[in-house]
Amino acid sequence: MTIEPPDHRLASSIAGTPPRTWPELERYVAAEATSAGENAEAAVRELRRKGPITRLLCRQLAIAVPRQKRGKKDRPQLDDFTVVVVEALKRDYGLRGKALWDRAHSEIAGRDSFMALFENVTPAAIERRYHRVKSRSS
Repeated sequence: MTIEPPDHRLASSIAGTPPRTWPELERYVAAEATSAGENAEAAVRELRRKGPITRLLCRQLAIAVPRQKRGKKDRPQLDDFTVVVVEALKRDYGLRGKALWDRAHSEIAGRDSFMALFENVTPAAIERRYHRVKSRSS
């Protein structure tokens, strides 16, 4: 029994050419997983974990592995919602200071609020989020 060395050029059975970009590689992996009777979503999820095998494959195919962003992820929906709620509380009730942020907290992250399951935050965190969004938009 002889073991053949691995072929460093992966020939795609889909288009006849090896994948050249990360999205093409994802489509290729999903298609090959489906044709092998495996779960395509699980195969792509494993590819996105970017383990040693994925890095080796990408290096052999000369595909740039996308970098993951570090730090907190932006949540534009929550940012927009926070600004709308705080501006409405200022305009409609004339609230300021601690009363404003406590009321905004109850509206955004209170037990009965719309966003309660989305994120549990403190009044100070809501204030920081509001000022950060306003400073970015200025």
